[in-house]
Amino acid sequence: MAVKKKDEPKELTISISGTEYPFPAFDTLTFKEARLIKSQTGLVMGQFFNALEQGDPDALMAIALIALQRDAKPYEMDDLDRLTLTKIFLVGGDQEEDGEDVDPASPLDGSAPPADDANSEKRSSSEDGSSVS
Repeated sequence: MAVKKKDEPKELTISISGTEYPFPAFDTLTFKEARLIKSQTGLVMGQFFNALEQGDPDALMAIALIALQRDAKPYEMDDLDRLTLTKIFLVGGDQEEDGEDVDPASPLDGSAPPADDANSEKRSSSEDGSSVS
């Protein structure tokens, strides 16, 4: 059994509705899984991993479905489509260059998460400090 050193990065996993699954690494994908990725996203493998890093929802859903299927969970893409954006995210690994994990509530690219409701803009302040209505 290999002993993990304290300074080694945490293995990348994918969290789906609060349960973590091993991230399906490129060198472990089967042709069937690669074809699922292409049929679900329209992307070939080189484009797919770039899209995944950018937070593409189709790419994230495809890799989530593969992780679930590998764990013998009887999920289909329609089941995942009903989840909110914050229910599927990557955990650990080298997601950011400074070694910190991406906030689970934010997209993988580190940009701000979408507002909780349509009225959030009304609560924003304009540049001169007055409220926007």
